[in-house]
Amino acid sequence: MKKVLFFIFTLLISCMNLHAKWFDVSKKVRVFLNVPNNYTILKDKWGVPLMLYGPKSPKGGRISLSVMPTPYTVKKFDKKELKSTQGEFREARKRHLSKVNGEAVKFFPYEVKKWKGVKEVHTIGYQFKLKNILYTENSFYFQCNNQFFVMKSLYRENSFGDQRDSINNLVSSFKCGKR
Repeated sequence: MKKVLFFIFTLLISCMNLHAKWFDVSKKVRVFLNVPNNYTILKDKWGVPLMLYGPKSPKGGRISLSVMPTPYTVKKFDKKELKSTQGEFREARKRHLSKVNGEAVKFFPYEVKKWKGVKEVHTIGYQFKLKNILYTENSFYFQCNNQFFVMKSLYRENSFGDQRDSINNLVSSFKCGKR
């Protein structure tokens, strides 16, 4: 019985640190995310319907997550085509980084994941250095109510690399809804 009470107490405490919330991100779509209470939520800033910022780290920087519906509709992703564009992804990132005196460090391969609220999520990412700071950026592509979405996470590895699981939990808590 003590173990059950401890589990319930732990669950309640962990839930108190999150605020699950629905966000309107387009005329047709609402999205759901379990957002930590210490995150800042920005809506409709700089052309992005939803941006989440984690708290500032004493080491510098903060986690950022952007959620962007596109005007495109998608019935099904062509996995072979997406996988074949990994080389283009790498080269485009390298070209951009060379223009800003940055350096590509590591690329995360294309893969397909499943979240509770989204059946098929296509991901790709990379690490890069800019002014001797190592960053990790991940891109997530999926459909939500037949609308194509892009979600991106970005963080400094030295400040938030140990929080990779909590970042993944935030991202994978995404659910689709209709307005």
